Amino acid sequence: SQTMSSDVGAALDVHLRWQTRLLETDPGSARFLLLRPGDRYTVCNAKKAEYDVRGGCWRHRKRSSEDWQLNHTETWDDWLLREASGRLRHKSGPRLTRPTAGLGNVMLSLVSAALMALVSRRVLLVEGWTVAQGSFGHPLSDLLLETSPWRSHVERAQASGRATNWFLAHDDRSGFDKICSDDLRHLPSATVLRVYSNQYFAPLLLLNPHVVQQVRQLAQQPVLPPDRFPRRAACSSAPSAPESEVCSAEAGGIWGPTLRHLFQPQHQLSKRVRSFIREHVLGG
Repeated sequence: SQTMSSDVGAALDVHLRWQTRLLETDPGSARFLLLRPGDRYTVCNAKKAEYDVRGGCWRHRKRSSEDWQLNHTETWDDWLLREASGRLRHKSGPRLTRPTAGLGNVMLSLVSAALMALVSRRVLLVEGWTVAQGSFGHPLSDLLLETSPWRSHVERAQASGRATNWFLAHDDRSGFDKICSDDLRHLPSATVLRVYSNQYFAPLLLLNPHVVQQVRQLAQQPVLPPDRFPRRAACSSAPSAPESEVCSAEAGGIWGPTLRHLFQPQHQLSKRVRSFIREHVLGG
């Protein structure tokens, strides 16, 4: 069994270790929360978007998506790209792709998805963001679907129609009612819940009567007021102290601890960040 900690960072650590044990002991029982960072309707000319995102991407919205709704074994991304490609005038038209969300939007949606995975007890994975491998290490690198040992399990569930999609994006909020009202420990019944989002939807969980107490408990990490623990003064007066004890001591709640737990920079990037802070923030 999995016990919910009162500290969101500790709870997330327990949850991710539980995911690892589940893969080794009983992967067939897993239920997945698969975050697909991004919006719903945007498609891009893959070549043009490399140097002109605004000019190379556009909103492609069909009047009805009934064809996709009837084909439960095809992801929304695949259906949208195929449908958009079919509308091109020339067969040799541009190769289409779905855009990669920016780092800020990924952070917003991933922190939210992590909280949702905790309260729903689903295995947390991230789809379509392999670019993170170049900058971030454990635990985020372990959550990338494309390189995860969980991938085959997700694909089997998808192929057998045991997957559903929720849209919590700025251009489609159709999943808002569900996240505010469903008993997330039991609904949806699908093995794979794929969430499309590019925003911070975590506060919606406070409106859900089934999980609100858990969310409040996780958010009750004490936060020191700024006049008692000014961040800049603490960091500059004790530069030799561990960063986790000094520079991050004032952060609490859900956002800060979850963000710091998931987004651990790789060694070389971490060195460059510390060097930049010493030179430009702490004055050398």
